[in-house]
Amino acid sequence: MKKFNYSYPLLTLFIGLVLLGLYFGVVKLREWANPTPNLAIANVVPLVRAIDQKPYKDDVIIENRIYVDKATLEWPGFIAIYEDIYNKYDTLVGTSRFLEAGTHTYVPVDLVKEYKSGQLLYVVLHKDNGDAIYNLVQDYSVKDKRGFDVADSFLIRDGGFGHGK
Repeated sequence: MKKFNYSYPLLTLFIGLVLLGLYFGVVKLREWANPTPNLAIANVVPLVRAIDQKPYKDDVIIENRIYVDKATLEWPGFIAIYEDIYNKYDTLVGTSRFLEAGTHTYVPVDLVKEYKSGQLLYVVLHKDNGDAIYNLVQDYSVKDKRGFDVADSFLIRDGGFGHGK
């Protein structure tokens, strides 16, 4: 009976494992060198909530600053304040700083003018287009499942904060 030579199959298996290791090593090295950032947070329901308030002033630097009570963003973006939610291009009166995806509380937004008590303003979430700079045309408003803007409203008050809705 003839003896079977195991050296060729073992050599082939060894070379195959080395090549497979090199292939996956290069793939992992590429992923490590050029990571793709995961900017979104999965299973997050976008939300924005504002409370009735009097804009804050310190008579030195800050004038007409309001605070958005809570905002949850699935993607990085901004909070914008409007006088009229149906005419955004003519009534934008303030935007937040760039916000990462996630939940934010007590977000400051400076308004461009002073408002009287009883004025109704609207808060709308916007998704950033990737440049971290707010642009009314390119940073689209975030929509809910029904296709409506994720928004809230609040009243300018004479003093303090409150849920007077």
